[in-house]
Amino acid sequence: MSDVRKWTCLVLDGVEEGILDPMMMLRAALCYMSESEVEDMCRVNDLLQYLEPEAEEEEVDPEDALNNPNSVSWRGHY
Repeated sequence: MSDVRKWTCLVLDGVEEGILDPMMMLRAALCYMSESEVEDMCRVNDLLQYLEPEAEEEEVDPEDALNNPNSVSWRGHY
């Protein structure tokens, strides 16, 4: 084993062999890293596309639609 990535290899081997819990290691690594390091890791590994929040659809009250002149459902539309 190369000493260059000794601990990385030990941790990965421990996870692969079932000695270390993957979720525990993920949490430990993320909590150890700064927020900017976590963002950078996500960016470098093209993970942002999976993580960016989708625009939430606004719930529309049917009564509002009936009373809104800009709505196709407006009572006076036709």
